Amino acid sequence: FKSLYGKTIAWIFVFLLEILFQKDIGTLTIVFMISFVCLLTVDFPSIRKTTRNLKRLFFAGVMIILIFFCFTDIGTNIIAQTPFSHIATRFRNMKNPYDDVYQEGYQPANALYGIANSEIIGQGIGNSMRKYGYLTQADNDYIFAVMIEETGIFGLFILVILYGILFFKLFYYAFKTNNLAYKVILTGNATYLFMHF
Repeated sequence: FKSLYGKTIAWIFVFLLEILFQKDIGTLTIVFMISFVCLLTVDFPSIRKTTRNLKRLFFAGVMIILIFFCFTDIGTNIIAQTPFSHIATRFRNMKNPYDDVYQEGYQPANALYGIANSEIIGQGIGNSMRKYGYLTQADNDYIFAVMIEETGIFGLFILVILYGILFFKLFYYAFKTNNLAYKVILTGNATYLFMHF
């Protein structure tokens, strides 16, 4: 594993450190996941044990993050004392945006109001009320809430189906091809789209 991936992992680590110094945890997470999945896509018999251990380590890390940040406030309280306190605010808003609805929870709360206003078929294309002043990031971060408000649960269902077809095709061709480079590229693209979705 070290002879195959040593330099690659070192460069990925340098790149991730550069993103970390910019305090862009969203991009850091996406780049890490793409790199991790692409490394695990390669299936040589000599590295199967290492990749299996990496998968176990990854799932253990996910469980620790869920316990410390989602189910309890331990991680949120710790990270609030660091230069990454904006991440603690996002976790608090994820749990309950109505705690600080006029400050940090304003955007997530209004996104939830828009989703609740959607009903089954929505308000109609272009008829979202939340995108006119309530959601200041309606064209990028909160486009999902606007789309659901306009198209309803029906539109959400169609979006999930279309993304599902896209993911299925990317992974289908990734596992069907014998070319290792194509497999890694297709898997990386699928991971990139899935992380944003």
